[in-house]
Amino acid sequence: MSDREALETNSPRMVQDYIVMNEAGSDWKILRTDLPEHYYWVNDVTSADLNNDGWLDIVGVRSRDYSKENGTPFIVLNHGYLEFTRHDILVNSEDDIFSADLIVQGFFNNDGLPDRFSTNGRGLLPSHRGPYQYWLNSSKKTNGYLMLELQGSTTNRDAVGTQLELYNSDSQLMGSRGVGKAYGLSQDTHILHFGLGSVDGICRLRVQWFGQKQAQEFLVQRNSFLLINQGSEIAVDINSDG
Repeated sequence: MSDREALETNSPRMVQDYIVMNEAGSDWKILRTDLPEHYYWVNDVTSADLNNDGWLDIVGVRSRDYSKENGTPFIVLNHGYLEFTRHDILVNSEDDIFSADLIVQGFFNNDGLPDRFSTNGRGLLPSHRGPYQYWLNSSKKTNGYLMLELQGSTTNRDAVGTQLELYNSDSQLMGSRGVGKAYGLSQDTHILHFGLGSVDGICRLRVQWFGQKQAQEFLVQRNSFLLINQGSEIAVDINSDG
């Protein structure tokens, strides 16, 4: 039996998904989410706040052994306080016999909701590369958001490596982000996104530019898309209509 035949006839084993938390760099804690087991490989994942509730969610693509159909793409919704639920999405027979590859986060209509783009690898000959897909986020827009595009000067132009923290009016940390987030071979858009939930009023944004000791701070408002140039004291709203 050839290696390929062996790969195609092997019985897949059941696998379990985990979320691993970094506990202040001193240890790692595996959080078993008690999600259903499955027979698929998770090929790639990305994360973003899909419904702007203030908690980062996870999106992934799966496949099986070579020549077998893809697994259904999935979303792991974060409900906060270490509570997660997994949901299969977009069941599509066009994905059969292809191999789901990469998935990235982006914004196709700047409505404040993160969208997704995914690729499919090659299936059995004489087949060809599977259909690429973009997934437009149609979540209800009841929660607020903040979108940010950074441009560096003394650091690199795309500000890759820059770290941001967002605080509410009571100086409570609402979230942190880094420019240039990547998983495996894929890299998300450089536009950063915070879901604000029901938080309203003025928030404080702290920008630690890559390679710089002194951080900058800006006062920002709900449902803004801001352009921030390194060294500038003003964050320009480039999509004030939301």
